[in-house]
Amino acid sequence: MTKPTSGAPPISLPDPLPATLAASNELLIKFWHRILELEKQVRRRDRNIHGPKSARVDIDDIEGEGKEVYEKICQTVDAQREKLGQPAPPGHGGGGRKAPHFAQDERTEQHKITDAQELLCPCCNVNRTPIGFKVSYGLAYVPARYQKIKHVEYTYSCPLCKENVVTAGKPTQPVDKGYPDAGLIAHITQSKFDYHLPLYRQERILLSHGIPIARSTMSRWLKQEADEFKILYKRMQELILQCQVIESDETTMPFIRKGAGKTIKGKISVYRGDMSAPYNLYNFTEDGKGEHHKRFLPGYKGFLLSDGTAVYNQLLANLEEKREGATAANCWAHVYRYFEDAKKAEEHQADYALGVIKSLFKIDSLAVTLPETECVALRQRLSKPLLDDFKLWLDKQQASAAPTSFAEAVQYTLNHWKALCQYIDHGILKMHNNDCENALRSVVLGRATGCLQARPMADRQVKYLNNRLEADHGKLKRLIKPVRGFKSMKTAYATIKGFEVMRMFRKGQLDFWKQLPGIKGEVWLVEKRFGIHNPEYAQEFWKMINDAFEAA
Repeated sequence: MTKPTSGAPPISLPDPLPATLAASNELLIKFWHRILELEKQVRRRDRNIHGPKSARVDIDDIEGEGKEVYEKICQTVDAQREKLGQPAPPGHGGGGRKAPHFAQDERTEQHKITDAQELLCPCCNVNRTPIGFKVSYGLAYVPARYQKIKHVEYTYSCPLCKENVVTAGKPTQPVDKGYPDAGLIAHITQSKFDYHLPLYRQERILLSHGIPIARSTMSRWLKQEADEFKILYKRMQELILQCQVIESDETTMPFIRKGAGKTIKGKISVYRGDMSAPYNLYNFTEDGKGEHHKRFLPGYKGFLLSDGTAVYNQLLANLEEKREGATAANCWAHVYRYFEDAKKAEEHQADYALGVIKSLFKIDSLAVTLPETECVALRQRLSKPLLDDFKLWLDKQQASAAPTSFAEAVQYTLNHWKALCQYIDHGILKMHNNDCENALRSVVLGRATGCLQARPMADRQVKYLNNRLEADHGKLKRLIKPVRGFKSMKTAYATIKGFEVMRMFRKGQLDFWKQLPGIKGEVWLVEKRFGIHNPEYAQEFWKMINDAFEAA
């Protein structure tokens, strides 16, 4: 197994070293860029392992003009919110003290004193009577119950002619000629894709309830369920194509290709429509090329809100290439992450950018709650001046910034500036595609737990691997049928051990260790292999062997 390597080329000193000062300076600059790239990789790796998962820099950690801009915008937005009569955004919900009230079922338990001695009044020597009560609520957990459904289908006929027979058929089942109902399959599906429980864990959970359902059976159910959902999937795709705005993002999804000998890195893309069709549609591709986006959204001419990667270029309109297509709109949350990473590398150098972006998000938290025309007016009045000043600052930094992660953040923002500013003029646009990223959380968690598989891998599992497993099970059953089988751990151990020894005999792997020729040497080896050291048994066994040879 080869060790993973970074994308950057390895550092190697030339032999011989440069003889001129200019060549040495060029070599030092090359090594400097390489060191900066490695530092960025280590920083991002440390953040992924030890740091917070969200891109968040507290305003108290920002200094200078960026903090002043943010505080001024906060006062302006709060005043505008008060003018519109809107309440402040709700804070955290607290510790969940009202959680019991959300339970659907309720049972009442009355607690009374039943001990006669405790009820007796010590001074009057008579039993005390209730004068009131107090009520408190708790939350209990009732384990899931599995029910066996007995379908009784009545048959009717005419009492006179005894013909024209009809039968009251049972409802259509999700699995043809199968026993699971829709609720059970929905529970397995949600446990796998929402709660990220692989099928082998669900198999153990079901077995703890006394329900033996093999994971291969559940896999076949999920395959049939997916086939039924194709119609719904196609309809959702048609509705998303009619949206004015489509958000999109993608992440890697490893899968196994037969014969490749290694895991291949595929891509899973998510597409989310606007309020007219707020659906999340996932699409898997083996290579993640941009042509798949164009094929999935054919002829789309609305706004495409993404992170601005080049894989979406074939879907976008291009005047130079005379190509019609979607209008690019990019995400400010990605810009924020670039400057957040730059702040960790160069302290305080990215504070102004972080303060401005925080201010833009603060303005938009109020703007998105307004009608479309009022949203555009508020963005033009508050956000546009900030963006104009920010653009001048970026141009200035581009001319003077050193080639570090800060310069990379500046260049990324300038490269996508037009698409980043699209939301200012269109109230239907958001300034981020965080909803798409949140939709990919389930994919990432499923990838980490190994319970979400890519399409080629899932197809092979259903079409080939399950059939192969069933065939192997049949062969194994035929082998263990004449013996005691796997009725206990002891018999299973002895059976497998015996099969392995016989297999070694047939392959001739034990001939070297025989101390006697022919069958006697094999008997001696088996005796030693299974620990038979009783002399009485050995003498009786050898007598049987000699009698068999004499009779032959």
